[in-house]
Amino acid sequence: MTPLCPKLVYHFTFKEKYYDAWMLAWNLHKKYNGTSVNDDDRWSSLLDEARALKQKYEKTSEADFAKDLVLAVCAEIERSSKNAEKE
Repeated sequence: MTPLCPKLVYHFTFKEKYYDAWMLAWNLHKKYNGTSVNDDDRWSSLLDEARALKQKYEKTSEADFAKDLVLAVCAEIERSSKNAEKE
C-alpha cells in the first residue's frame, strides 16, 4: 500500500529558480529608471529596496546571482542618470 503523504522531494526548474529574482530586479529597474542624479530621496529608496532584494536571497543558492543582478541594475540606473544629466 502506498502512503498517503509520501516524503516529497522537490527540485526547482530553471524558471522557478531564477524567474522571481529576474522579475524583482526588472521591477526595480523600471521603478527607478530616469532617477535624477540630484534626487537624494529617490536614491535612498532605491538603495533600501536593492538591499531588501539582496537580503531576500541571502541564504539561498541564488544569493550571488541576485546580488549581481541588483548591482547591475543599480549601476545601469546610475550610468543612465549621469548620461541624462550631460544631455
